Amino acid sequence: MTTLLIDADIVAYKAAAAGQKSFAFDDEEPALHVDDIEGVIQEVDDWLTDLKANLGATRIVSCLSCPAKDNFRYGIYPLYKHNRADTVRPVLLSAVRQHLEANHNPVRWANLEGDDVMGILATSKSLIKGPKIVVSEDKDLAQIPGMLFNPRKMLEPELVTLEAADHWFYTQVLTGDQTDGYPGCPGIGPVKAEKILAAAGGDPWKAIVEAYAAKELTEEDALVQARVARILRSTDYNNKKKEVKLWTPAKAKKRALGVRSSTKTKTLTASTPQDASGVLAQV
Repeated sequence: MTTLLIDADIVAYKAAAAGQKSFAFDDEEPALHVDDIEGVIQEVDDWLTDLKANLGATRIVSCLSCPAKDNFRYGIYPLYKHNRADTVRPVLLSAVRQHLEANHNPVRWANLEGDDVMGILATSKSLIKGPKIVVSEDKDLAQIPGMLFNPRKMLEPELVTLEAADHWFYTQVLTGDQTDGYPGCPGIGPVKAEKILAAAGGDPWKAIVEAYAAKELTEEDALVQARVARILRSTDYNNKKKEVKLWTPAKAKKRALGVRSSTKTKTLTASTPQDASGVLAQV
């Protein structure tokens, strides 16, 4: 019984954006035409139905973000997504999100982004049993080991290995992400990041710290970027206590050596979930 973990934030945004058009005539102020909400919602429903059939899935789970102001990453790096502050959202966005929440198995946890919800559910062996496929156009989801389907780039789901997922995570620690507003290590793009990691041997974190040091930055600076970049997996979240277990290089190194970590990791406690009191009850 295959479950599709849907990036509902992107689905809602794209549908709402497609449902409006701006027109300008001569010197007049631009006019905005907004489609009928029923038609937009029907297109979303049809797309999800077709997706489920095409991927051979039996159910979908709509993974949604908490309110932006509650995102745990702001407590780590206050400038996270600061570049989106003036973005004007599509008129129908709220209505489409409400429809997904009401009709398509929503899961939304306090203080977490939809990406984190997908990452946790995809890597958990207990929250949702059986095969799972993450469905998202967001490049960040390549950090999550498992099956991934990008409907904009892929013809069918592809397997992201643990090694590939970790490699992409370390790459983003170095390059940062302009879309999400965190800089990474200054002057390092994808090509330089690949060279650094290729020469890192079995200790990518040491290579990352050295790259930051070369820019007169500290390991703590690198750690801040890593914790912001990290898309949560089930090992990064205590679902019973609703706590984020912040990523540490020591834990990652022990896992690479096959050693069970007993180190206590600093946690961030989530407030009561905004929605979805229990995953198993919903799906």
